[in-house]
Amino acid sequence: MRGKAKQERHHHYVAAFQLAGFTDDGTKAGTLYVIDRELSKEWASTPIEAAKERDYNAVEARPDQNVVERAFGQIESQAASVIHEIIRTRKIPDGPELHSFINYVALAAARVPWMRKVAAAVTNQFLKDHFRQVFNAPGAFEEISQEFAELGSKLDQKGFDEFREHLLGEEVQINMDQTTMVMTTFQAAAEFVPHLSQRRWMLAVLNDDAPDLICSDRPVSLVPPANIPLRKIPDLRDHDTLVILPLNKRMIALGTYLKAKPVTTTGRFEVACLNHYTANGARQVFHAGGVFAILSPDRQSIWDKSQFMASFQRKDDPG
Repeated sequence: MRGKAKQERHHHYVAAFQLAGFTDDGTKAGTLYVIDRELSKEWASTPIEAAKERDYNAVEARPDQNVVERAFGQIESQAASVIHEIIRTRKIPDGPELHSFINYVALAAARVPWMRKVAAAVTNQFLKDHFRQVFNAPGAFEEISQEFAELGSKLDQKGFDEFREHLLGEEVQINMDQTTMVMTTFQAAAEFVPHLSQRRWMLAVLNDDAPDLICSDRPVSLVPPANIPLRKIPDLRDHDTLVILPLNKRMIALGTYLKAKPVTTTGRFEVACLNHYTANGARQVFHAGGVFAILSPDRQSIWDKSQFMASFQRKDDPG
């Protein structure tokens, strides 16, 4: 008797195998603490249950809406064994293993909610600019009113002006459909790969007395150059940036265009800096429940978890 395999409906945007490194026991079933900035709450979960969303990578493809999700799963599966070996040997591999690692870094950077928000904002701005040109072009009223007439509707000058103001206003957001968004994610990951491949990769292992690293729903972060005012949001193509990917609560991968130098010290201050960038722009932060250290937004002090949570606690929250 033949039957269709059940479609998985909940898709991770941060891999469970990576989140396992930030649990109390290093497993997918271990305890993972989730801090949600928008909800101003913290709760205990697991890597299997955290960082996922219903139909997050579903596309309009019949009979298999999970074709992209499965492709992502293959990249994860190949990378999981490579990253486990990196953690065991404390060495970045070369050859096919390095390629699998870079593919995963690209995927981890591209498929997260933060990146989708960026893509949506760029799309909205691009389309608003396009429609602004259409509405402001000579003869726009005549052309658009004719199109309305062909559809059986009448559009006078007042209606045209109101339609233009509404469409170009802030209250209207022009978004991509689900399938386009998912495929844009896939394309972005592919475009990230050559830039990540050009970087030199190294590991930083925490000192025994250093606090733990955290992970987030933006697990791949960029550290901009120190003491240089930012002219724009840095991206993976900028040669003066450092890519960071926490592998577990005690080890982090670093990618640079510069000649890689061994990291000799990763103490409390360095961990607080790394955690600052991992949490930057993220909605959810994941940690193992140990000692917490993160650099304050003004970079003048090191906060613990309670100070970090107080910084975004809602004013109407009695706690």
